[in-house]
Amino acid sequence: MLPEVNAHKSLGPSMNIYFSKHQKSISNAQTVYLDNNATTFMAPEVSKVYQFQFGNPSSLHTIGRKAFSELSKARSLIKQTLNADGNIIFTSGATESNTLAIKGILEAQPQKKHLITTAVEHLSIIKNFNDLAKRGYEISYIPISSDGVIDLDDLSNTIRSDTALVSVMHANNETGVVFPIADIVRIVKNKGVYIHVDAAQTFGKIPIDLSQIPIDLMSISAHKLHGPKGVGGLFIKNGISISPIIYGGNQEMGIRAGTENVPGAVGFGIASNLAFRNIDENYTYMKNLRDMLEKNIKKLYPHVDIIGFSQNRLPSTSCIAFKDIDGRVLLQLLDKYGIFASAGSACCSHLDKTSHVLDGMGIDPNTARSVVRFSLSRFTTSSEIQHVISTLSRILLRYGNALKPNSKPDKECSACNAIKSLEAPNE
Repeated sequence: MLPEVNAHKSLGPSMNIYFSKHQKSISNAQTVYLDNNATTFMAPEVSKVYQFQFGNPSSLHTIGRKAFSELSKARSLIKQTLNADGNIIFTSGATESNTLAIKGILEAQPQKKHLITTAVEHLSIIKNFNDLAKRGYEISYIPISSDGVIDLDDLSNTIRSDTALVSVMHANNETGVVFPIADIVRIVKNKGVYIHVDAAQTFGKIPIDLSQIPIDLMSISAHKLHGPKGVGGLFIKNGISISPIIYGGNQEMGIRAGTENVPGAVGFGIASNLAFRNIDENYTYMKNLRDMLEKNIKKLYPHVDIIGFSQNRLPSTSCIAFKDIDGRVLLQLLDKYGIFASAGSACCSHLDKTSHVLDGMGIDPNTARSVVRFSLSRFTTSSEIQHVISTLSRILLRYGNALKPNSKPDKECSACNAIKSLEAPNE
């Protein structure tokens, strides 16, 4: 029997109803959602208020003024969680926030044509920088080690007089490795360069005090912390000027045109307040569950490599390479048993190629293809982790050699065939 960890709230009736309607897993299987780095369900407190906000905050009548008031309250709630001296611009999500931060700040300093990032960033950063490279910008990529560590000396040595921006993530969405953001910001600001941080994965999971860490621009997202989808934010420090990338009305202080998503913003504010209310307790809780999961997987299958194991990681993230196992086949089997994990970023997991993050860390393709990412939330329970362990045990015992990588990719492997015909096991 696995050690018990004090359980937080379960997914609740709303998620149980969803699974009963949509999950096509083995009959009567318990469902466990461990893909929270991809997205989270809305917390009950958020979903309760989400549907009641409909006014246009630019309208001058009572309903419009009410919407404006609710939008302002949400903005203040998020700023309070960050102890921020600056503004929050509401966007459609972290992808837009990243794009606004990068391209908006470059408009303010057109003479500078050098940018710095890493090879393990979210694709919304990588592809923006690829686009800028086509427009004449020079991009430098700071090396990342095989255990996810950024080379701070290389960062310092790479900054030049014509460097316009350094953009790095706070923590990696696939490995969970947390970058030493205070050290990174200190290095960059000592060189007089703007710093943008993609905090989509850490906001609401790791405390960050922007009064102590002088970040210029920071992207955040609602749906990563049990808020609604389709809403994010960009923190802009006081004194920083950026140009809009969407033109129209004067919403969001003239920086982001378009009628604001008031229900989304209100939900974001509530979700942020809930996440930060017990952030230290939630951190310890998720870390204990993650450690329980990893410890028992090692017992079940000693041939695993936990990516970034020795580093400071998100408490919710476990990126595990199951050596000599095809991670995609294992994921499909877990799905059939009602357990939902991923092979990495949801933005590229459907593509038949290895993760650009693991490639950027120098991890060999065979290891990369064996990776499964489990990402927990504060709603995950110890009984769910126990169920994952017992299910993994059954899968490894039942399918064994069929889980090995297929040496003939043009033909379906026996495990894939087994998945198609899988029925309720007599176990």
